[in-house]
Amino acid sequence: LTITGGTGTTSSNGTFGGGVIVINPATLSLYESIITANSATNGGGIYSTSPFLELNDVKILANDGYAGGAFLQEGGVVTAQHVLIANHTGALMDFIWSRRPLRLSTPPSSTTTMG
Repeated sequence: LTITGGTGTTSSNGTFGGGVIVINPATLSLYESIITANSATNGGGIYSTSPFLELNDVKILANDGYAGGAFLQEGGVVTAQHVLIANHTGALMDFIWSRRPLRLSTPPSSTTTMG
């Protein structure tokens, strides 16, 4: 699955989730996917208020977001296994922006690359 060219969901506070938006209580498990060339004010690639977000064999590449180029997580747990996150732009944070405590949980056998 490739998600590309999204511009997010619009509200009075800007746009959210250029590629993917997950609103609590929903959860998301995403496998073997590419999220690329999306844009939004909050979470260029992914915006989530989900209590649980699982990414497995996912590439999040070249997204743009004022807060969180790659993604903006509003709390909860992100489990990342074999995830590549690279080449994002964002005024406040070009990688990950979290407004609440954030735990990235990666099993020992996986590879997580940040940059």
